[in-house]
Amino acid sequence: MLGAVAFGLAFAALNRARGTHLFGTANSTQISRIVSTLAMAVLVQATTGSNLCGLWAWVTLFLWSLPGWGEYAGFAVGVKSGFREKEFAPVDWLMKHLRIKNDRLWGGTAMGLRMLLALPCALGLAWMTGGSYWPSLLLPLAGLVYVPCGRLFKAKGWGAGEHCAGAIIGAILFNSIG
Repeated sequence: MLGAVAFGLAFAALNRARGTHLFGTANSTQISRIVSTLAMAVLVQATTGSNLCGLWAWVTLFLWSLPGWGEYAGFAVGVKSGFREKEFAPVDWLMKHLRIKNDRLWGGTAMGLRMLLALPCALGLAWMTGGSYWPSLLLPLAGLVYVPCGRLFKAKGWGAGEHCAGAIIGAILFNSIG
């Protein structure tokens, strides 16, 4: 139990580090993505004891971090409204066809769909370790959580959302590992 909590808290901090250029210590988005996803992968490797699982986690989490989601997060937390710019083509296409009028709901739904890019990581870890596939169904919550974070924390909702999303992804991955 304590291991699961530590894993989730570490993922929360690392996801926030990814979103803040390693808490302001890096001047490159790519560097912060590489370092934070590598640290996440090291946690997976330490938990599973498998170098292959660690490598899988790094590759899939790095690829998860590449397409943008800033537009979606901005709408979800309530700091953006009006014109919706394009971020990730498959999500943009789905959102265009869903025709959601409420900006926060639109942003939260788009974020939920965008977070499904972590699905290969969760499913692969479950397969490699004989774990459970079911936790991966909760991945959209990692995006939807930005909506209540925006309501509760107003302008700081984006950072709170990154912490919460990281914790949710960490919990999902931890519970996917057999």
